[in-house]
Amino acid sequence: MRNIDKYSFVYIIDLQGEKMLKNSKWVLALLLILFNTLFLTCTNQADKSINGSWISDIFEIRLNNGEFEESINNMSWRKGSYTTGNGEITVLPTHIFGGGTNLIFGVSEEESGIESKWYTIDEFITVFKLALIKMGLSESMAEMETTDFINSFNAANKTVTYSLSGDTLYLTTDGVTQNFKRK
Repeated sequence: MRNIDKYSFVYIIDLQGEKMLKNSKWVLALLLILFNTLFLTCTNQADKSINGSWISDIFEIRLNNGEFEESINNMSWRKGSYTTGNGEITVLPTHIFGGGTNLIFGVSEEESGIESKWYTIDEFITVFKLALIKMGLSESMAEMETTDFINSFNAANKTVTYSLSGDTLYLTTDGVTQNFKRK
């Protein structure tokens, strides 16, 4: 992987000055090349040795080349992308599964109105708030609870250390290690 100085683009523009600015096609081409280079070298870098399904107690994590999905008690919960490097995994959840949320809160789909399907984070915020109102919370309380839930959800979106030994994946967060067995 080639490291690109984040200031390189500015330096190139300064060197070329007016010549590049007069030729907007050249500038656009340079921007596209720079974006593609940065995007391709900085996204979905994942340790292939951890690809697979991993189980620990009631949790299952499926890792596949930079994409993940988590389940609780065999019910999907969230999915998104991840990167690895220097013994660390950084996750970026992009979707929440409505059925998994119902399971966590111990309510049925009928009670909450949250369907058992994948929602983007923004879609889920709307549906979750409406579910709380349906279950009797005021709009302001539902707004506050939704914000708290999303904040706690996002707090789990952090970098954790990992190691692999045989068929055991060790994930360490805040000094607590959890081991997952390969399925």
